[in-house]
Order: sequence, then C-alpha cells, then structure tokens
Amino acid sequence: MNKLKVCLIVDNPLRDIDGLILLSWYLAQNNIEVFLVPMYVQVTDVMAIKPNLVLLNYIRPNNVYLAQKYKSNGINIAVLDAEGAPSKGSDKFVNRLVSNIESFDFLDLYFLWGVDQYKSFLKSKKIKKGALRITGCPRYDFCNSKFSKLLPNISDMGEYILINTNFPTVNPYFSNGFKNEKKVMMGVGEDSNIADQYIIDSKLAFFAIINLVKKISNKFHNINFVLRPHPFEDLKAYDQLKKIKNVFVRQERTSIEWIKSAKCLIHLNCSTSVEAALLGKNSISPTWLNTPLLNVFNANLISFQAKNENILIKMIGQVINGNELDGSQKIKKIQDKIIKNFYANNDGNSAKRVSNEIIRLIKKKKKSIYKSQKFLDINRISILFFAKQLLGYKGYTFFKNILKNKKEIQSQEKKYFSSNFVRKRINQIHHINNSNSKNIKVEVVSKSDSWNNVRLSERSIRINID
Repeated sequence: MNKLKVCLIVDNPLRDIDGLILLSWYLAQNNIEVFLVPMYVQVTDVMAIKPNLVLLNYIRPNNVYLAQKYKSNGINIAVLDAEGAPSKGSDKFVNRLVSNIESFDFLDLYFLWGVDQYKSFLKSKKIKKGALRITGCPRYDFCNSKFSKLLPNISDMGEYILINTNFPTVNPYFSNGFKNEKKVMMGVGEDSNIADQYIIDSKLAFFAIINLVKKISNKFHNINFVLRPHPFEDLKAYDQLKKIKNVFVRQERTSIEWIKSAKCLIHLNCSTSVEAALLGKNSISPTWLNTPLLNVFNANLISFQAKNENILIKMIGQVINGNELDGSQKIKKIQDKIIKNFYANNDGNSAKRVSNEIIRLIKKKKKSIYKSQKFLDINRISILFFAKQLLGYKGYTFFKNILKNKKEIQSQEKKYFSSNFVRKRINQIHHINNSNSKNIKVEVVSKSDSWNNVRLSERSIRINID
C-alpha cells in the first residue's frame, strides 16, 4: 500500500529548517512520507513527487498561480506563513493579502501563529473559517525547554552580546540590489512611494548601526560583540567591522542558537527579539535610529528601548555586570501578552498541532478537484512553470545559469541543506521523545524514486519510517 505523502517547502533553512524537521518527525511517526523541498526546486520536485499535500511557506500574489497548479493536479494546499506574525500588525497584513488575491478557493488549510492573526482573518471573511487553524509556528518550539536543549551552546566566543541586523532590502544577498528588492515589495502589494521611502530609511539605519557597533565595541572592549546579519543579507557589507578585535561577523547557525548563549540581544526591528523573550533573554533596541516605516512594533514592544546612545551604553553596562534592567517587570508583562496572542504561548507543541491537522485532512482521502480559468493566462510565472516542467530541474537550471551572474548562482546554495544535518536533528528529536517512537530514515530523493525522474532536482530530502 502506498504511503500518504507531504511536501514541506523550505525557503530559509537557517530560520525554518529545525521547525520543519520537527514537523517531519511527527508526520513520519504517523506513517506519512515527508519531503523537505527547497523553495527554488519546488516546481520540478513537487510535480514529480505528486504528494497528497504541499505545505507552502507563504501565499502571496507571486505564488498563487503555483498553488492553483498544484491544486489542479490533485494536491491539497496548506500554508504555514514564515512571516506569520506580521511586522505592521495582523489587520494590515491580512487586509493587504486579501485585497491582492482575488480568491482563496484553492486553499485547504491556513496555519496561524496566534489568536490575534486568527481574529484578523475572521474579520476579512476572505478565507473560509474552516480552513483556519491556530497552531503556533514549529520553529519556536525550539525556544521551549523541551527542545531548546537540543541546540548546542556556543562556547568558542567567550561572553558575548549578540547584535542581529535586518537589512536584506538594502543589503541583499539573493538579488542584484535594492531595485530588485523594490520589485519584490511591490509584487506582494506594497505601494511604490512607500517602498522608496522604506529603502531610504533602511539605508540610513544600516549605516547608523555599523557606526554604533564601532562605538560600543570600543567602549566595552572587554566583551565580545557578535554581529549576525539576516540570512538574506550580504556579509561583505560588514567587512569593515572585522578589523575590530572584539567584533565578530557570523552568519552560520540559527538565531535561536546564538541568542541562547548570548548575554543579551541588541537589534533594530528584528523579530528575533521574540526568540530572546521566549528564551528568557533581554533584548535592547536603539529606538532613536528607528522610523515609522521601519518600525516592527511587537519586536520593539517586548524590548528595552534605548532612546539615545547614552541610555544604550548604560543598559549594556548593566547587562555585563549582571544587573536587572530598569522596567524589567513591565517588559515581562508585555512579553507574556504578546507571546500569548501572537505565538501560541510557546508551549512546544506547535509542530505537533500542525502535524495533527495535516494528517486529519489527508486521511479523509478525498481527491482534490480544482479548475481555474486563470490557467489560460500567459505571463512570466506561467511561462517559467511550464519551462521547468518541460526541461526538468537540470535542463532549466542550465539555461537559467547562462543568464545569471556567478554571485546569483552561488547564492542559491544557501537555500539548500544536507541530508546529514536533517538526519542528525531527527536523531536528536527521536532521542528526547518516548522510547516507543519508530525509527526514521532520512535520504536524498533520487531520480529512481519517480516515474517522471527527469524533473527531480536531487535536492529534496525524504523522511519516513525505516
């Protein structure tokens, strides 16, 4: 008897892979065959694997056609948005999403990080209530004590303060510059003038943060500062900081791992402040550098706000000396409220809830039937889809790389992940769960696994019971 199959789309491995591996473990324990599929190869691999369900990492105007094509091929569609706690508020996020997508009739399940987002979707009345599920986000399960112990402590840096930056729009690694990033912003519904101003504000903040790092590292030369750029940022932009003895620019490992071992986090509008709160670490925001367009309100609400440089220096001194920051009790109450409303209470069961909902849906064994007149549209997205189908991964990639520069080709490697890493994390998860758990096999999906093998990329990872 053929197993039920699920494809999980992976966009940003550094951010998302741990949570999706945990989700895979739960699914595999229930005899579901799981495929971790890098986002760049999803067309060829999903259409070759033909799963019962594909879990998309978001739904936006730029991938609606893709979701509809999957659906028309009998594949159920679920979404677990990688940006599920929107920076500008749930109402604004939902209103923009629903106003830019005509219909969500292809959608079977939409997983929500918290009750606040759920309420916003209910108000919009665009996605049917029966498709909405409050589950939390699996990656935050690793902030819960049950799973955080799986993550190694970082011991080679001594005591350090972590500085997370968030400037992929003006310092992009995966595109040719901020002009391309503007197109991306507009592609998901942003106004052109707002996008321009956002880029201007980001540039100013980017250079201000670099200067700030120089100042505080000089002021506190007896402690290390680790600057961790956003995974979509280009490391080279921070080369000037590498000359400072107590500043280290690092991009490997997950943000949760770095925060777990840090004295505290300094950030400007970075959602990793949530991870700091979940892990019981203080986060500090230099809010005098902020602007209304850049402001990520939840990230700053749960952080200690330094309104000028002198206040920041005072706070850093308190952290280094092991003293409690002023207003800690007030910040803790705000954190508890936001974690409850936006992050499903950090109970460590988000992946399990997502798994249960997926299993419940696909075990109904109802064939997905879907037709859309939009399939007749001829546009860039549809042309690329059919080109990938016709040429397969290797053929399409060969022609695509002729048109791309070396940096763009190399940048895609950051979006892939190894079977060894997946296997190691699966084994760790297996070890801390009950002894009755079934052994799980991890392997690369090879061409011999599909009747339409020319399509496969051999980049996806299969996880199933051994």
